[in-house]
Amino acid sequence: MIDELNKPTLYDVIAQWSLDSVTDNIDLDVPTCVEDLVNRIEEWLPKEQSAAGSQNVYVECTVEGFNDCLTKIKGKLR
Repeated sequence: MIDELNKPTLYDVIAQWSLDSVTDNIDLDVPTCVEDLVNRIEEWLPKEQSAAGSQNVYVECTVEGFNDCLTKIKGKLR
């Protein structure tokens, strides 16, 4: 598991995908390559948060907004 401080940038993810696609997966069709890239980006995104146990309305609203944003981003990937 990669901690958030050592997490690659989105540029790094795309660059590695490009290198892998050209060198390792040269026989894959375009839709399969794009699906692989989208999967890598989805895995790169931060994980949803939990406000379980919080009794702070601000924290609960912030976490809910963060998770809603992640859901919308992931929904736009496919």
